[in-house]
Amino acid sequence: MLTLLTITAALAQSTPQTTHLQFPTERIKPDFSLAETDHGTQNIVNGWTTSDYAAVGSLVAVYEEGVHSFCSGTLVTSNSVLTAAHCVEGMEELMEYDGFEGFVFVFGTDLSDEGVDDWAIITEGMIHPEYSRYSLEWDLGMVVLDQDITTTTPMCVNTAPIDDEWLGNEVDYVGWGMADDELWESSGIKRTVSIPIEGYNETHLITYDEDANVCNGDSGGAAIVEREDGTRMVAGVNSYVFSIYGEAASCGREGAAGAAARTDTAMDWIRS
Repeated sequence: MLTLLTITAALAQSTPQTTHLQFPTERIKPDFSLAETDHGTQNIVNGWTTSDYAAVGSLVAVYEEGVHSFCSGTLVTSNSVLTAAHCVEGMEELMEYDGFEGFVFVFGTDLSDEGVDDWAIITEGMIHPEYSRYSLEWDLGMVVLDQDITTTTPMCVNTAPIDDEWLGNEVDYVGWGMADDELWESSGIKRTVSIPIEGYNETHLITYDEDANVCNGDSGGAAIVEREDGTRMVAGVNSYVFSIYGEAASCGREGAAGAAARTDTAMDWIRS
């Protein structure tokens, strides 16, 4: 089992309370033909592109000059998307850039006219009340869409407690992020990779494969497990990467591991 690096930053002390953010609700029309994506890159980090996992989509910021995929998320009800708290938190900063028009959630395979199957405006964001931006504990967020989605079936959320029996089992990570730390143009394409669970704590499950990992932009995406009956469930939300050697975090560097925020220990909030 991996030993998760100790985070020494002090936690913010405050009364736990869900943070609500409101976003522009006027109707916007994103121009996906302006998105910069590179289909020549095949990986999350050594993963593969996919048209599967229809409920996993991309959080996209819309600007006058184009669109930018910045995080991933999973449709869990007809109009709500489970994502990472740090993704919702970061949306405030994205609103400050020139030409900002709004946020949309995109379904499909990539940010192109041909790759987008459906999209909806994001009207509201919520952050888990115990989320810490320093340690990334309880890194869970939710965004609300302006309409019910009828073209995609929401994915089930895992409620079964994660224990030692999960160790060694693989999760399928799905996200729209980068294939490497330096390949910004490779974001905006849905990819997946299977990585075994190597550890867990109260808030995160830990995964490690010496050749594969998640990367920037995959944050908020799904760590998926499959039940014996074939039902897929979101067991975790892609949260962060770290080095098992204590070095600077990097998606593809030797010793890079991933952490996904657990859903089973946060179901009271997810259901609320």
